Amino acid sequence: MLFGNRADQYPYLVSYLHETERVDLFREFRGQETLTTGIGVFCALGTWALLMPFGALVALTSLGPLLIMAVVVTGIINLERRAAMRTPEFESKVEAYQLLAVMRRMLELNRLHRDLSDSTLTLLDEIARTRGQIHDILNMPFWQQSNLSPTLGELKRQAIVAADQSTIDAVLQFRNSLPTQVQARPVWSYIDEAVETFTGRAVRATPFTEFGFDGAFRVAQKLQMLKSEIEQLTNAAPIGVAGEVEQMPGALIDDALMEIRTIRKAEEELRQGL
Repeated sequence: MLFGNRADQYPYLVSYLHETERVDLFREFRGQETLTTGIGVFCALGTWALLMPFGALVALTSLGPLLIMAVVVTGIINLERRAAMRTPEFESKVEAYQLLAVMRRMLELNRLHRDLSDSTLTLLDEIARTRGQIHDILNMPFWQQSNLSPTLGELKRQAIVAADQSTIDAVLQFRNSLPTQVQARPVWSYIDEAVETFTGRAVRATPFTEFGFDGAFRVAQKLQMLKSEIEQLTNAAPIGVAGEVEQMPGALIDDALMEIRTIRKAEEELRQGL
């Protein structure tokens, strides 16, 4: 297709852009904020109900101040909670998701492949692919078994967090390479692309690599190392048909016999010492 969206040749990156579009970083906070406000208002109404026996006038005049106090107190609590939530790590995540939103807009306007170099898009596509592979490995039966050890369970959690955060770190490397405002491509840009298609020679002045490529490349290398280590650990683990760790038949008997032999040896050593 002559004027098709050539960013489709980077399917893992495109998939990651669509996946992150559905993520709401503030959903949990808004839920807590709504709950806190609701509790405050409920307490104010409860106090107002307790004042009813003292007369309708007293209860009526106290309703307004009670509600105002509830809103003020819950507002202070929510502000403190928001301040505690906005850690440097969270702020970097917010910035990364803003950059991802810019890239999605570039994708929609068929200019992502024009504004970023092929090398950068290939690198980001590879990072998104490796992140997806790590998630796929950690969704295998071995990692989903109910009796997974606490050590492996914590390792799984850390690996997922590391893969997601590393992908965000890679996106942040290009903060100075993405436009602040994304507009539709001018007509001459499509003409240049058509000339490139027929002649095979680039017309645009897009740099071969954007600023931040080296940092993102190091992230890609570390992600590959993480994926390789998790693969080796997964492949080395004995797994049954249902995904449970296989145990040797009579393993408990072997443990009991070993314990008996240890006790018997200790008794013999003690008897010889006497």
